[in-house]
Amino acid sequence: MSILHPSAIILVVDDDRGIREFTSLLLRRVTAATVLEAATPDAGLRIARANGGIHLLISDIDLKAELDGVQMANQVVATSPGTNVILMSGSHAPREGMRPEWRFLPKPFAIGDLMKLVKLQLGVYPMPVSYAAMEGGSLGLALGRKAG
Repeated sequence: MSILHPSAIILVVDDDRGIREFTSLLLRRVTAATVLEAATPDAGLRIARANGGIHLLISDIDLKAELDGVQMANQVVATSPGTNVILMSGSHAPREGMRPEWRFLPKPFAIGDLMKLVKLQLGVYPMPVSYAAMEGGSLGLALGRKAG
């Protein structure tokens, strides 16, 4: 049983289809939230506006587009101030433009690390006991990438 309310909306934005789909699938399985996906910052902004705002934005920083993840997140929060943000990157550390209340997740990340940040940002723990065994799993390993 999930703790997140079904009316909660999570938006995952990543230009890497595998990471975007895996992250979204995981969140759908362990939360009751509506999980939406976008491959570009422009699509993410359209989705956020079309839904009247979102509760949590999870985005890559290094999007191959005019806007990066930090710029997109700032625009989402400007139009929907209650939005919580988790930014992730495999090549950048947290950077200028990130707000202090946002969280950073380095890639590749462990599933448990993502779930802990979701809990922190939304104030709930969206992982049922049946998924506890997944906590040690790594996104990179789940996608078939070599460790290390």
